[in-house]
Amino acid sequence: MKISKVLLILISAILGLGILGYLSIKFLLPGYTISSWWRTPLHNEEVGGVSNSMHLLGLGYDVTPKPSNNELSKFWWFRTKLTAYPKHVHLGFVG
Repeated sequence: MKISKVLLILISAILGLGILGYLSIKFLLPGYTISSWWRTPLHNEEVGGVSNSMHLLGLGYDVTPKPSNNELSKFWWFRTKLTAYPKHVHLGFVG
């Protein structure tokens, strides 16, 4: 029984962080689109995502169009995993 309680707490914490990240992006980058957030394993595979993608946990976010460096500086808690692609920026809580 203790394992199930710990698992529920962990899932709740991850879900809470995921929603917090989503809302903070929407609040701090009005007018930008989160083009990818939570993915199923099948969808992640279809889009060429890596097997340990933060999108699978709801802790990875792709933002379009590509925000400026000044705008991205607002996201200090994502700094460990901020990857710039040609058309979007990937923000994630962990690397």
